[in-house]
Amino acid sequence: MDNLQLSTIKHAANADTVRRLLIKYFMEKGFSNFAHERVYPALLNDLPYVIPILGSKVEIIPYARDIDNVLGKASLGWNLFVLGDFRMDLGTTIHRDLMDLSRQIRSGTFSVPTNPSQQCSNACVPRQIITFIIRVLSEHEDGYVDLVASARGLRMPGEIVQNKNILMGQPQQYFTKSGYGN
Repeated sequence: MDNLQLSTIKHAANADTVRRLLIKYFMEKGFSNFAHERVYPALLNDLPYVIPILGSKVEIIPYARDIDNVLGKASLGWNLFVLGDFRMDLGTTIHRDLMDLSRQIRSGTFSVPTNPSQQCSNACVPRQIITFIIRVLSEHEDGYVDLVASARGLRMPGEIVQNKNILMGQPQQYFTKSGYGN
């Protein structure tokens, strides 16, 4: 076998391993029908921490779509970035309590409402998310994932709260860099 064939086989095996980890991730979240069950986007906030080998490849970033201070509600859009450049819109979540939303942002964890389908629009299904991540990782040289166990070790989803500054998009990070908000 020449180096090109060996590299192709390694890349395909690597993508299959990442696909299996993503399937396990969604199964542990309680999804059984990957083609029809919609994902509440805030559920994916812990993806880079639960699967640490994807920590440098995948980011979940919320952004404010609309904030109505009079009614006290906000809608957040959620983007999935793979390799920094490739974006997938995960959907929009609607929050009817700005104080609770502020607390969730500060803590780094987002609670899932009792009926997420009423609080979310145009959400993706697990199959779309897995296919998107695998396609981007497979098609790019930078998508090769080092499958050796990370030095950070595995984190449980609740442990994100303990070190909230590692999450991207924390407002206090922007204020301290710019000099405002202190």
